[in-house]
Amino acid sequence: MEKMILPIQILLLVGIAALIWILLFKREIRRGIKSLSLSEERYKALIETAQEGIIVVDPQEYIIFLNNKFVDMLGFSKEELLGRSLESLISKQDSERLLNETKKRRNGISSRYEMTFITKDNIPKKMLVSASPYYDEYGDFQGTWALLTDISDLVKTEKALRASEDRYKNLFENFPVGIYLCDTNGNFIAVNFALLKMLGYSSKEEFMSHNIVDFCVNKKDISKLRRGIKHKNVYSDELLLQKKDNAIIIASLIINKTTDLAGNIVFQGILQDITEQKKFQEHVLQSQKLEVISNLAKGFIHDIKNLLTPIKGYTSLIELKLKDEDREYTNKIKQSIERIEELSERLLVFSKAKKYHPKVIDPVEVIEDALKLAFTGYSNISINKNYSTERGKIKVEVGQFHQVIMSICDNARDAMPDGGDFNITIGNVKIDKNNKLYENLPLNNDYIKISFSDTGKGMDEKTILHIFEPFFSTKKYGSGLGLSVAYRIIKNHNGYIDVYSKLGEGTTFNIYLPIA
Repeated sequence: MEKMILPIQILLLVGIAALIWILLFKREIRRGIKSLSLSEERYKALIETAQEGIIVVDPQEYIIFLNNKFVDMLGFSKEELLGRSLESLISKQDSERLLNETKKRRNGISSRYEMTFITKDNIPKKMLVSASPYYDEYGDFQGTWALLTDISDLVKTEKALRASEDRYKNLFENFPVGIYLCDTNGNFIAVNFALLKMLGYSSKEEFMSHNIVDFCVNKKDISKLRRGIKHKNVYSDELLLQKKDNAIIIASLIINKTTDLAGNIVFQGILQDITEQKKFQEHVLQSQKLEVISNLAKGFIHDIKNLLTPIKGYTSLIELKLKDEDREYTNKIKQSIERIEELSERLLVFSKAKKYHPKVIDPVEVIEDALKLAFTGYSNISINKNYSTERGKIKVEVGQFHQVIMSICDNARDAMPDGGDFNITIGNVKIDKNNKLYENLPLNNDYIKISFSDTGKGMDEKTILHIFEPFFSTKKYGSGLGLSVAYRIIKNHNGYIDVYSKLGEGTTFNIYLPIA
């Protein structure tokens, strides 16, 4: 009997344990279900409150799930979008892209791309799409889920920025003066076409292989430039710059120190060729100087003549009492008097006190006569002539015009002590706005241009700036009146004279006179 009780007790214990386990298991199931329910609610809330649109499409690209944000993006209701094909919601231009993207998903490839969707109000919206394939528990392809971000405003902003950049680039490239950007070492970062043209380059790559200081002619300019950009945020100066063909120009420079987007110090520079402007200013200054001299010359010549008259008279009286062999000193006095009278005649040109009688002539007549006088005996100098048969005539005072030509010829001859070429070209020109001379001569007038070019020693920039100034001379015994008188004579005849020269390459004088 006791042996029967033991198994029954064991069975009771096992039953009680099983009952307890079942009760506990049910409680855990309830907890698990509750936990799953909470998790599902969280995920649902996360999806529905997301700031990006979320959709799921089947393998045929029909929408089977979407969140509220995607609904807001397109303006349709959920019911209108569920079961709708994705192709019906995008622009026609993107249809082929959608097919290609679907193929990627079928091959298990995720991707990011841009696509234009059409809202219910028929407004295009640019979307950034991040799409990935999804599979069932057996690994079979079930469709695509995608995250969509509205980038319409970003695209508009990007277009506006690009348009602004294009406008700036267009302004930069087409600005009429040279602009550049360089680093602290003077290496170019960007240059515009005006700067290339100013310095004679056609290739940006070739130009930008140089440093800004490579174009400076004077070491002083380089030192000033380096000091200026080191100690000032804005620096301006005038420099002599050398072009690709070795020609020298005067340039106005303004440099502004700034920083780029990365915070590095850079320099923005503006360069303008002011060579012609400087020459014009020099001509204006020169005219003002000549006006001062002309006023002084009037009184000076009058006094000189008053003094010379008794000197000449007494010299003649002295000669009457001297034998021929004793007149050596009186002859020297008379030669000096003649020299003073010659200088006085030149000064009369400045004062306009001397009356002259112009007449219409062919300039070749006077030029040929001057060439004979200036170059007779100088067989090492070759005279080359290019006279236009259609050249006009000019109205000048012949003696003064001859004096101008002689002055230019004398300078050319002295500049070629070892011989060379002297070229004379004569032709007609019309002054208009396409001609740089329109600032110095009346527009729409016909002129005759006479050019004299030699292959002599040439002149530096400093000499050129002063070449027409009274009493300026590079010759040991020169009076400094030859070219200044020539300048005044041409101006008195309503003309213009300029000069171009370079050391070692010769000099060219151009004379412009109205056609009679």
